[in-house]
Amino acid sequence: MRSLAEGEWGVTLPAGVCGERALDIGLRVSDGLLAARAFVADASHGLDPSALLHLNRHLTLVRVGASRSGELWIHGELLVDQVSVSALDRLLGHLVETAALVREAAWPRGDARSWDSPWTRLAERGESRGF
Repeated sequence: MRSLAEGEWGVTLPAGVCGERALDIGLRVSDGLLAARAFVADASHGLDPSALLHLNRHLTLVRVGASRSGELWIHGELLVDQVSVSALDRLLGHLVETAALVREAAWPRGDARSWDSPWTRLAERGESRGF
């Protein structure tokens, strides 16, 4: 875990934990919420983001979102006063499971396409804004 700014942290799961690519997760405390967000796929995934939104009906604690450019993200929140080790573990577990599910739909095993998360590109430029 790395501290990115006041009230912000980042966690990177190495390739192999959540598919064939590393998974960057940003955590931020703001407005009474602990928010978690993970970049799942860039716009080259070939999936219709609106087709994935039906997943939100079946998810717990997290949801799939898409940017206007077609990037896919997983989001989740907990009330700060209800955060505990088990609640945070549950939130992050759902986030990672959902990210793995969406990534598998976007890139079946063995697909060699590669991309970097927006956070990786910021780090390469020396910026440390993780959320």
